[in-house]
Amino acid sequence: MRTTIGALAALLIAATAHAQAPPAAPSNAYRYVDERGVIHWAQSLNLVPPAYASKAITPDFRDESIFPSPKPYVKPRTPSVLALTVEHQPRLESLHGWWTNETRRIVTAAWKAHGQDGQQPLITFYVVRDGRISVPDVERSSGDIAYDLKARDLIVALRRMPPLPPDFPGTRLRVQIRFALVR
Repeated sequence: MRTTIGALAALLIAATAHAQAPPAAPSNAYRYVDERGVIHWAQSLNLVPPAYASKAITPDFRDESIFPSPKPYVKPRTPSVLALTVEHQPRLESLHGWWTNETRRIVTAAWKAHGQDGQQPLITFYVVRDGRISVPDVERSSGDIAYDLKARDLIVALRRMPPLPPDFPGTRLRVQIRFALVR
């Protein structure tokens, strides 16, 4: 019986001591954010660069704002590219390979961030041997005249495309560009 009472007394003393224990000591980790918005952690205030020492905080790790739940994964949209068509037969590797890719790269770089969602215009123009272009024509409208003119004016502003390959037999080449939303 004495043993039971002694064990209960020891348990009661331990529970009381635990209830009266001072709150947990503050964390010795320091968090600061640099000018680029990158979060850094240091184990001591001495390890925080002087420029950020006044902004460093010792966070409460029970606070969910420090370690927020990640946002759900959303598959990024596939990058869109402009469709470039050249009407020439027979197939020339120099024309359908390098020249087409270079022209698509130039137009895509100029068009990037100018597109909009929805139906896209189809622009047609001619390229002569030295790369000069004719006045482009809107072959198929997007339904938004201002958007169609923006696409046409982009081609006009470029003024030139790469010169046609030396093995191209004609004097001019008909080119069609189907615009797309390029981010």
